[in-house]
Amino acid sequence: MSILSNTNIVAGASGKQTGFTIEESLRFNASQSSYLSWTPASAGNRKTWTFSAWVKLGSNIDGSNRTISAVSDANNYTRFTAPTSGVLALYQKNSNIVTFSVQSSQKIRDPSAWYHFVCAVDTTQASSADRVKFYINGVLDTTLSGTIPLNTDTFINHAVAHQLGYDSATNSYMDGYLTEVNFIDGQALDPSSFGEFDSVTGVWKPAKYTGTYGTNGFYLPMQLDNTVEGFNTVTYLGTGSTQRITGVGFQPDLVWIKRRNGAYSHRIFDAVRTSSYYLSSDTTNADDSATGIFSSFDSDGFTVNGTSNATNNSAGTFVAWCWDAGNTTVSNTDGSITTTLRSSPTYGFAVMTYSGNGTDNATIGHGLGAAPKMLIWKPRNAATDWMVWHAGLSGYNYDVRLNTTAPQGTGADPLNNTAPSSSVVTLRNQGDVNGVGKDIVCYAFAEVAGYSKFGSYTGTGASGNTVTTGFKPAFVLFKRTDTSGYSWYTFDSTRNAVNPVNTALYPDLTDTDTTQSTYNIDFTDTGFTINNSNNALNASGGTYIYMAFKDTREYAYWLDDSGNNNDWQPNGGITTESHHLKSQQGIHHHLFRLMMS
Repeated sequence: MSILSNTNIVAGASGKQTGFTIEESLRFNASQSSYLSWTPASAGNRKTWTFSAWVKLGSNIDGSNRTISAVSDANNYTRFTAPTSGVLALYQKNSNIVTFSVQSSQKIRDPSAWYHFVCAVDTTQASSADRVKFYINGVLDTTLSGTIPLNTDTFINHAVAHQLGYDSATNSYMDGYLTEVNFIDGQALDPSSFGEFDSVTGVWKPAKYTGTYGTNGFYLPMQLDNTVEGFNTVTYLGTGSTQRITGVGFQPDLVWIKRRNGAYSHRIFDAVRTSSYYLSSDTTNADDSATGIFSSFDSDGFTVNGTSNATNNSAGTFVAWCWDAGNTTVSNTDGSITTTLRSSPTYGFAVMTYSGNGTDNATIGHGLGAAPKMLIWKPRNAATDWMVWHAGLSGYNYDVRLNTTAPQGTGADPLNNTAPSSSVVTLRNQGDVNGVGKDIVCYAFAEVAGYSKFGSYTGTGASGNTVTTGFKPAFVLFKRTDTSGYSWYTFDSTRNAVNPVNTALYPDLTDTDTTQSTYNIDFTDTGFTINNSNNALNASGGTYIYMAFKDTREYAYWLDDSGNNNDWQPNGGITTESHHLKSQQGIHHHLFRLMMS
């Protein structure tokens, strides 16, 4: 099995990119037959190329540690091994005849050390000594035996199967770790492109390559590539100054922030109202200025600034729930009231603003292409409740309030007892959803099979109450609806990376993160199981509504980060879990000292 590991961390060079650090690596276990594979769409420069990688060997130091191989068939292949029988070697066969074999005499024996290997090939060079060069930790290896014939084409960079950690021609696997893998198509580079010597200690350190890659070039940092679809949760520490929060995986259109270690209001920002305003789910307050608090929605997250206790205080820990609504604002005239709208049918989420006209049976267009299953409204220019309709309520004339503990009721009837359609939502002349002169924001959610679910369940009062969503949730919002006095509850798999999921925040309250064994919820591959008798979540005979979103984070360490999209594929049971990827400062320091010693 191969796993992403942050227990092997290489401290970075300062000269190429300040503060550059390799924090993750991919573990190749030969006994589990794990490797990465990729076949170029077409051949690149087969005479001139560079392969650079940081390598930490496992127990099989004298075995067949295949680092990169390119195999047409069992009789035609090229492989770079690191090492075989304790030494580096570049080897090729054509028609089952050895074309060349270049081998170092330096023995590589330390399984506790990280090594940087560079193999630079240019078979067009007149001098045989210049056609292939090995570098170990920044130093040219002068012990090579063998050479490559002039103008030889290698199978590496040919349009044949390429493998990292495996050689299919000989069925041989690597045992050890790989990280920071660069392949440069069309250039034979020395190691100064990938690292430098520390000016104080003289130790060779990695640096981020900033040159060009060529058509078939690729860069595999062996890090979690946080590709995410539709929804994600991130946590961060406040700094009291401007900071960009990344790792969302997309440009969010709704960002809901809550301080986890302080009793401060929720802050809700959306891209239709723009970054200039926020609302708070636990209050009736109107739009407030976000100047000096929140400055932008970014390609991989958002930017907070200032010292706000609720969003960026230097003593604060924060969570942000983020949704994607498509990133394009349009004017929608499907309804009798025009909406300013961002809508993503793919992810079933829309943000819209409009001006109420104070009439019954008014309609607003949502652009989702499917009937919403949950709607949340808030007047922007009035101190009134947050109105919520949910498909799990008892009918189209029912509602609940996001900022209160009240049960479902029929007094407001926000939908005028009319089912939402695939294009519009019908409104009653009610102040929170269609008051005349009211500027209103509405968040609309449609169900997307395998990604989101808006349902209801009945409490059992006993452990094992299982609710099926059809996917493993990343986030679930709960509300008891049959009786008063119970808050809304949010749980997510970022604040609780492993089961039980028992740390809650409450949209109607300013309370801090609350972890209680009486919550005790398991997120499963098909939904969630409530293992408690808590009245707010699972009272016998109680009725509850929920909204759930799938964990779509892809631990795609095989994705090419060079910009060429030369992505690799995992084979042989490669697995990883997100809670294993968090930085562990003590381990980092220990391994840094180990590498320096």
